[in-house]
Formats: sequence, C-alpha cells, structure tokens
Amino acid sequence: MLAVYILLAILGLVIISQVISRVMVKYFRYAPPVPSFTAPIMDSNVRRIVQPPRTIIERSGIAPGMKVLDLGSGSGAFTIDVARAVGGQGRVYALDIQPAMIRQLAEKLARPENRDIGNVELIEGDAHKLPFGVASLDLVYMVSILQEIPRRPEALAEIKRVLRPGGILAVSETLMDIDYFLKSTVIKMAQQAGFTMDGADGNLWSYTVRFTRP
Repeated sequence: MLAVYILLAILGLVIISQVISRVMVKYFRYAPPVPSFTAPIMDSNVRRIVQPPRTIIERSGIAPGMKVLDLGSGSGAFTIDVARAVGGQGRVYALDIQPAMIRQLAEKLARPENRDIGNVELIEGDAHKLPFGVASLDLVYMVSILQEIPRRPEALAEIKRVLRPGGILAVSETLMDIDYFLKSTVIKMAQQAGFTMDGADGNLWSYTVRFTRP
C-alpha cells in the first residue's frame, strides 16, 4: 500500500509541475535555461536511470565516426558516453549557452577516468547562431532542451543549415522534465521547419524522435 501512495505522490508532483510549466510557457513563451547549480542533479545516477545514455545513443542513431552536436550539453550528462560511441574517428561538439555548464563539463573531462577522451570540443554558444559551416555535421541531438530555446523555429532552421543532407536531428524528452513536450508537438515543430520524420522510440514516459534533413 505504501508503494501505491508513493507512486500517486510522484504522479501528483509530475502533474503539478506540468501545469506550472504550461503556465510559464504560455505567458513567458519559453522556459529559461536550467541553472548551472542544478548540474549535479542533471548529471546524476538518477538521471542515468531515467534517461540511460546508451538508450539515448541507440535511439538517436549515433554511430562511430560521426560528427555530432550535443546541443544544450549542460555539464555533460550524455557527452562522455556519446564521445565514446563515435570513437576516435568521430567528433562531439558540446555546446551550451551557460559558461558555468561548460566549465563543469571541462572539469569532468579532466578526471582521470575520462582523460582518454580527446574527441570533444567545448563551445559556449547560442542555438540561434550555431558556429558551424553549412552541411558540416552528421547528427544533432537534444535531450530535454528544445523547450528551453526561446526562438525555436530560428534554432531549428540553424540545425537544418549545419546538418548534411540525410543528417539526423534527434529530440529526446522525459515526462519527469517540468517542461516536457508531447511527441506530437515536437513532430509538428520539426516538420514545419522542413525536417522529415524518420522514426520514434519509447513511450509517454521517455521517448526519442528522429528526423532527417532532406
């Protein structure tokens, strides 16, 4: 019985957070970036259970040798695993708008267990103006980030610009995020930006949607 009460409490918190988030989005148009002091939570073992990096990698279509943009990388909840997945012939560009997040990711990369990784480039940047050439990337992935971008059509246009023809845009969401977007909302936004639906995995609790650049 206690387990039932706990589950109901969690469900109640999720519902309340979603209502608050919807009000913020309605009146403020977007959710502000996650503060850097939340990095220990966003990069915790709990996060890895809710959104396992291996699952994100497989659902997104990340493969060896790819040039990948981790858009809104934060302190690197997925960056290290993606770097190992693309291998030495690949490259990961970890971009975040907050300098504090980039610094925390740099510290993470400097740890003894991660010093073998030399294929990550840290970039303090803005999703509305990506510092990459036309058709220069194989894949762009976002995990609970799209809703934090103020001018989403502009950012999606930038992503389309930097992806090569056939390149992949992967968007992952989890219901635990207070700014959760329904899968149908993500699909609509991406298609309006000119992307082609490629596939979707997961469920209401946690999903990834893939699109390709025509």
